[in-house]
Amino acid sequence: CSCLLTYHVNCMNVGLGVLRAAIFPANSRNIRNLWLDYNNLTELEARVFKNMKYLKLLSLSNNYVTELNPLLFSDLSRLKYLDLRNNCLMSPLHNDVFRSLGQLLTLKLDYNKLTTFDSKILTPIANNINEITLSNNPFVCDCRIRDTVEWFKTYELSSTATCAYPNAGESWQTLTFTGH
Repeated sequence: CSCLLTYHVNCMNVGLGVLRAAIFPANSRNIRNLWLDYNNLTELEARVFKNMKYLKLLSLSNNYVTELNPLLFSDLSRLKYLDLRNNCLMSPLHNDVFRSLGQLLTLKLDYNKLTTFDSKILTPIANNINEITLSNNPFVCDCRIRDTVEWFKTYELSSTATCAYPNAGESWQTLTFTGH
């Protein structure tokens, strides 16, 4: 890893595999930006970021993470930018995974394996979020995705998400639902 003024830590492409809390020293609380891309990460230990109370940017893109522990981001109340693109995240994500991220502005979830996405997961970040990217996920666009599509419209966020089934390629922007 390389550090710049101890605030910016680049640990990209160092082959970590599993991310455990023990990898970060106690003084890691000063880290503001942390890049962990391209590390073949498959597992992120719960509360691995517990000492990083001032973290504003966290990038975990281009790894093999399949799930997010509901406590993973629980100590990151100042986080503004979270990049989880190009992983293997599968539905459903736990409803509490973003609970502590009330200051989050940008959430990137493109190129995962999400088939559903519950709008309840977005409630804690609703007040400040201005970008959520979900493109290239195999979403099943049936009645279970309705609340999420409507949530995006309510909060006036555009979505690049498309359906994989039943209408492959149809944009969330053009989806309409009938009935209850």
